[in-house]
Amino acid sequence: VIGSKLMGALSRVHDLSTKRIPSELVCPITFEIMIDPVFCSDGHTYERTAIESWLENHMTSPTTNADLESKALVPNHTLRNQLERWKKVQKGRGIAEATWTDGPD
Repeated sequence: VIGSKLMGALSRVHDLSTKRIPSELVCPITFEIMIDPVFCSDGHTYERTAIESWLENHMTSPTTNADLESKALVPNHTLRNQLERWKKVQKGRGIAEATWTDGPD
């Protein structure tokens, strides 16, 4: 199971790099474009559902493995606006949203 999840993650990373998706728009947990980006107390931004799921069983950063000061999440409005601008540009280029990621395994 772990092997197939790792292969899926590696495949998504490869797909993201070949599609020229800016790395700051990609969740470091799911390796997919974020929809609802939030700041965590580790200073990193994650997709809300992914970090909430992580925090159900951990009190450490999924990025650094350091202890978290808090499980509080704060919306990252700046990144959300950047995501919306990027999506508009992609649609203006005629690139369908479905091609941006492969979606969940």
